[in-house]
Amino acid sequence: MSHSGMSTSGTATTSVGVARTVASPRVIDARILGTGSAPGARGAKIESSTPFRGAGAGVGVAGVRYDGVGRRCCFLRRLLIARDPSRLAFVVFPAVVAGDDDRAAFAFLGTSTGGNYEADDFAGVWQLYVAHTYDGGKTWTTTTVDTPSDPVQVGCIWLSGGSNDCRNLLDFMDATLDAQGIVHVGYPDGCTRTCARQPAVKTDTANGYRTRLASVGRQTGGIRLFHEFDADLTVIGLTMGVSRSQSATVVATVTNRGASDAGAFVVRFTDGSRTLDANVSGLAAGQTVKVSVLWSTQIKNGTYRITATADATNAVSETNETNNSLARTFTVSGGKVTAQ
Repeated sequence: MSHSGMSTSGTATTSVGVARTVASPRVIDARILGTGSAPGARGAKIESSTPFRGAGAGVGVAGVRYDGVGRRCCFLRRLLIARDPSRLAFVVFPAVVAGDDDRAAFAFLGTSTGGNYEADDFAGVWQLYVAHTYDGGKTWTTTTVDTPSDPVQVGCIWLSGGSNDCRNLLDFMDATLDAQGIVHVGYPDGCTRTCARQPAVKTDTANGYRTRLASVGRQTGGIRLFHEFDADLTVIGLTMGVSRSQSATVVATVTNRGASDAGAFVVRFTDGSRTLDANVSGLAAGQTVKVSVLWSTQIKNGTYRITATADATNAVSETNETNNSLARTFTVSGGKVTAQ
């Protein structure tokens, strides 16, 4: 498997790409095979990540999380993995890591090919997935870390112990967090070099088929697993301009003071009697954007108290939900605007 990012000493680094949000928990129609470890960060730890399958409930993991001094903190509910981007037949090497009480990430290898996954002639293409939840498992964001043309493994995966040509990936993966809640996944890559360009069921390790390259996937965008490093949207400026034709435009300057990028959100302008919304596709950490609305096509002389609110619909998780608004009073007279 080829990688974007830096590669040193036989260890590759893969960036986790743009994810797709699943609005409701849809379970994978799959079996979880094998076991996985689940370390946490800053003392937080999942005590058990034993995979299970509930009666008619799909697949998931359960665990108990502890705080930094070893006290039992909370029960991490069963994690339902969203069926994204396709229906999976098998899931192996699950690795789970928990951040704050309602946040966790679940990494696994998955294939949509049915049959005997341990057979020499199994033709399944395995990809690395990472699923995040930020609401205790009610909704999931699932990311495909690699691409269909550059998988982690092509062919069989052996989970029955002993020596076997299909055991090149060994027995497990691992997931952890850094101090800011960014997910890192350690995994073996069994499809490198020629295999990364021409995936096929072969045992030619010299050309990258059934290899075991130690690799690390690192989250490079999206929400982290620690709330304190979320985005923080705030309106830092609000102006009004009036054209010669008495058309009035209101402009809000919005900045993201947080450590994480903000997804799509709404900026709402209101004077108490009317409301106008403007959509923003997203705002990276540390960046600023100007958002405008046409307030009136024929504004009259008078005083207007306008409030602009970033993320008016609470679509973005923020470190501070109380600093999203800015209000200013504008006086229009003879085509001129003064602000208080």
